[in-house]
Amino acid sequence: MGYLVFEAYLNYLGAKVAADTWATEREFFSKLPYRGSEGKLKKILELHGMSYPDKNVRPFASVVFLASLRDEIVHAKLHRDEFTRQHSVHAPAPRMKYWLEDKVNESQAERTLADVDSYLEALHASVVEQVGKGVLTPFALKGSTMLASGSTYAS
Repeated sequence: MGYLVFEAYLNYLGAKVAADTWATEREFFSKLPYRGSEGKLKKILELHGMSYPDKNVRPFASVVFLASLRDEIVHAKLHRDEFTRQHSVHAPAPRMKYWLEDKVNESQAERTLADVDSYLEALHASVVEQVGKGVLTPFALKGSTMLASGSTYAS
């Protein structure tokens, strides 16, 4: 889910700061050098004079990690594993370990999501500094709730 947040945020930001490009999003981001989410980030960074982050340094390394997990899930391949365990006939059969359990644990998941938040907030702050506060919400990941807040009443 963290990578989906990253992708959605890029679409939000792109639509706000590069509306002409995002108007033809499917076509524009379907070919190199701006293909996919990585290309969307590249385009946003170029438009604002920022360099592409190091893929091996947190917090962006966590975004790269989530992208690889997303790709493994979306483009799933069959994982085969065999094991033999002796257990009492009165005990339930042991379950096999899922492939994802070897990739992520709870503390790593929390740190990774915090890194995504940190990276997006830093990116957002840099862009806000250039385009002005009236164009974007004050925070990267609180914008949709801020924009959607309000009240209704019957008259």
